This record gives sequence, structure tokens and C-alpha cells, in this order.
Amino acid sequence: MIIYQVFLSLNRIYTDGADALFSALQERGASGLKTLILRHNKIGSGSRSKLKRLCYNLSRCFKAKSGIQKLDLGYNQCGSIFGECLGTALTATDCSLVSLNLHYNDLSDVGCIKLLHGVQSNKSLKWLDLSKNGCSDNTAKLLAQTLEISDCLLEYVDISFCRIGPEGAIE
Repeated sequence: MIIYQVFLSLNRIYTDGADALFSALQERGASGLKTLILRHNKIGSGSRSKLKRLCYNLSRCFKAKSGIQKLDLGYNQCGSIFGECLGTALTATDCSLVSLNLHYNDLSDVGCIKLLHGVQSNKSLKWLDLSKNGCSDNTAKLLAQTLEISDCLLEYVDISFCRIGPEGAIE
């Protein structure tokens, strides 16, 4: 039996549960799993070292063509470490991720920028939600540059309810 979609929203899996889930998906092979929804699970409640390990295991789940294509981590307060780790994972040539929701995750401008650097070289991501994070003018400027890259596939970007001012809006 192949499971294509897993919805675990509004649970209490926290950092350790999410890490165990991502490790199991990697070890048992997430072949066939295309959608993983983990909204409102307090995944960002763990220590920095636990979040780094979790992010590493997660990034391995959307490598290769059979990997996860849609990931929703909205409302988890994962912090900028997720922006950093996922930005690095997005640079992999075999990344399968098409849709990424990081809505309301306490990403700082630095985390958003590191994520966008990964998006710049990504060949699969089409949908990105960074709303209700700490994105500022710097993020908006880099996003504008990213969208100008000829092979950028982004079709949908949400950076609403952030800290973007007039300078970022001009871009």
C-alpha cells in the first residue's frame, strides 16, 4: 500500500515527534508520499540542536523524484534555523519540493534570506508562503531579484503580514 498524503495538523507531535516521523519516512522510504501537512504541531518547541537534526532529516525526505512535493509547516514557530536548513536543502539538484508553507514560523529576516538563496538555485519550487514571519525590506529585495532569475519557477509567493516597508515595496 502506498500512502500519497498525510495530514497531521492540530496535534501535539512537537520537535521529537516530527523528528521521529521524518527519520521513519527516510528509513522506510517515503516513496509515493507527495503531501505532508503538519500545521499547528509546536514543532519549533525543541532545542536548537534538536531542530537542526529534525531539519536535516526533513530535507532528506524531499530529495529525489519520489520525494515529498508539498510540505506545510505553518504555525509551528520553527524559527530561522528552518529557513537556513531548508534553504540549503532546496539547492540540491534532486529536490522534489514544489510547495512550501512556512506561514507563521518566527523566521527572521536572516532565515527568510537564507531560504530565498536556496530558492534561487532550485528547479522545482513553485509555491512559497512566508507570511506572518520577520521578512523585511531585505527579504523583499532578494525576492525581487529571485523572481528575475530566468529559470525561477515560483508562481505563488505570499509575504503578507511581515515587516516590509516602503523600500521593500519599491522592489
